[in-house]
Amino acid sequence: MGSDVVIHAAGVNRGTDQEIIVGSVITTHNLINHIERTKRKPHIIFISSIQAENDSVYGKSKRLAEIILEDASKRLAIPIAVLRLTNVFGERGKPFYNSVVANFCHQIAQGKDIQIKVDKKVQLLYIQDLINIIMQEIENPGQGYTIKTISSDDEILVSDLAAMIKSFPARKARQLFNSSFEEKLYATYCSYGLHE
Repeated sequence: MGSDVVIHAAGVNRGTDQEIIVGSVITTHNLINHIERTKRKPHIIFISSIQAENDSVYGKSKRLAEIILEDASKRLAIPIAVLRLTNVFGERGKPFYNSVVANFCHQIAQGKDIQIKVDKKVQLLYIQDLINIIMQEIENPGQGYTIKTISSDDEILVSDLAAMIKSFPARKARQLFNSSFEEKLYATYCSYGLHE
């Protein structure tokens, strides 16, 4: 018989300070209370963010949730893996929420102009790659409490990202991709252009 696995992805990154704190900290506290009451020993995978390293309310709420989980791991002797994610993108992501890729794909698919507010390098992580990492974590749980920064080699300037996405409407059907990143980005773009 396999062990229980809890993937804790609850969180709020837009809202009032109170909503953001409740979304990460209170839900994590409630999860641990439930585990204590049921006397289960699940392997917990917490979806966190690299923002846990900054002083924003969202970052602080993620860091506080991590502290609660670290304490629980020690007290209850349960394995907990914290996955701190970079910028995740993929098919049908919500535009104008927290992904520049979703914003650009949606706007280009709608024939709208895009504006770049800050042209900086961003590290992007494709959703299917993240799912594969989570599956590996489920199949090979670690011991105790661990924090892993989950990123990829796909780092790009926002202006280069915009230019790549802008090229997609004119793309030929059998044209080869220059990289697996471009192919993933194109699949993401198509999820907006073909179903809107």
